[in-house]
Parts: sequence; structure tokens; C-alpha cells
Amino acid sequence: MKTFQIASIVAVLSFLKPIVAKKLFYCGPAEVSVEHVDSVAKYLWTHKIWTYQSDHEGAFPHYYGESDYGELRKFPLLPSGFVWTFGSFNHYVVSNEKGDYIKLYYVGTDGTVECDIPRD
Repeated sequence: MKTFQIASIVAVLSFLKPIVAKKLFYCGPAEVSVEHVDSVAKYLWTHKIWTYQSDHEGAFPHYYGESDYGELRKFPLLPSGFVWTFGSFNHYVVSNEKGDYIKLYYVGTDGTVECDIPRD
């Protein structure tokens, strides 16, 4: 193999990026990625409280209360991976600003259920 062939192979390989599989789990009837839950938990702290209007639950991010982890806020989650900005929803995230408290809930016909977020 000639030097320029090896250099070409190395150049091509350097452009490849590792593909990381999304960790998916079910919350209610929908499949959700852990990555999306974590991004919503961070995203809700980038906006003032009551920035976005909901059809039936007031506005979000919503003040959820105080805990041993500090102030908690609530924000809708769309399992599709899109960021919620208006309308109805069935999933929501509760988190603190530091990000060491993150919970996901599903609201269905049988009430509200906390979903286990798989962590390694």
C-alpha cells in the first residue's frame, strides 16, 4: 500500500464520528429518550417562569415548589423529541436548576404516574 493511500484512509476515518445509541424507555404509552428528558430539564431553566402558555395548565416553566434540592420547576415534554412551546401534553419534567433532581411524569386516564428514568 502506498503512502498516499494510507493517508487517504486516515483522513476519511478522522471524519467519522462515533454513533451513540439513544437510551430509550417507556413512560406511559410513549417511548422517550433519556437524552431528551435531560435536555428538557436543562432547557426549562433557560426561560423565565410562565413564558409559554398551556391549553389547560397555565403557563410554563411553572414553579413546582421547594425541596432539599432547592427550587423545582415543571415543564412539558413531548416524547417525539421536539421542544414543547404551546398546546396540550401528557408528559412533564420536574427538575432543579443544578440538574441533580430530574423526574418524569405521565398524565393518563388513570392519573399521574412517575416514570423511572434508566440511569447507568
